[in-house]
Amino acid sequence: MSGAAAGWMFEPGSLAFPLVIAHRGAHSDHPENTIAAFEAALAMGADGVELDVRMTGDGQAAVVHDRAVEVGDGRTAVVGGMALAELNEMRSRDGLPTLPTLSAVFAALPASFLVDVELKVRSPAVGALAGAVVEAIRACGRLETTMVKSHNPLAVRHLRRNHPDVTRGYVWGRSHPWPLRTRRFVTVPDAPWIAPSEGSYDRGLLTDVHRLGRRVLAWDIDLPDSSGFVGIDAVVTDDPAGLVRLREDLAGGGTSG
Repeated sequence: MSGAAAGWMFEPGSLAFPLVIAHRGAHSDHPENTIAAFEAALAMGADGVELDVRMTGDGQAAVVHDRAVEVGDGRTAVVGGMALAELNEMRSRDGLPTLPTLSAVFAALPASFLVDVELKVRSPAVGALAGAVVEAIRACGRLETTMVKSHNPLAVRHLRRNHPDVTRGYVWGRSHPWPLRTRRFVTVPDAPWIAPSEGSYDRGLLTDVHRLGRRVLAWDIDLPDSSGFVGIDAVVTDDPAGLVRLREDLAGGGTSG
């Protein structure tokens, strides 16, 4: 890891190179959202990992992206409709990776390793999932090194009202319905981190967000050269190894990009 930040809360624009956050772990070599992928990201020098969390039918915070997952023999099951143990038993019988809990991920990674948790939730279930995630964060002593974010502004608002000491992020992009996709609504959820989704980041947004004392976590941005990374606070990337190499080259006076 770069050691550039001890946690998620630091002066906006103050890092020499953005935090390198591995999207669903190092998933080019391991199944995404698995402990193996997260440990691989740690080993390659990433500053942290991004992961997705959904509530299972028995109320557990499971690390998984999709609403429905494969359970073998071409069948799928809705994560929120089954107990985690039952889901994992079915998946393991077919050689599929099991779904870890958020607490298991925390236990597998150093306390200093950053974790970016994205809530996958619709409005009626916001409180239950947010509560389960925050409970895991507190139980594992991960307040400083965990951020919880969502595309759902109601989820971010719930965190602000009910768990104000948890670092929040708002995932914003042009895929949002009108008028949420307009830039003037970016700060409405009152989150210290703004995460523009792919195709939504530009330098103007970075300037505007920093002016308001907030930080930018950009998603898989494709920049023409290394100078474009100046001032960005963190990048969620599908190529963590590449960004780690770029960071090392720049620190050593190289000319990557």
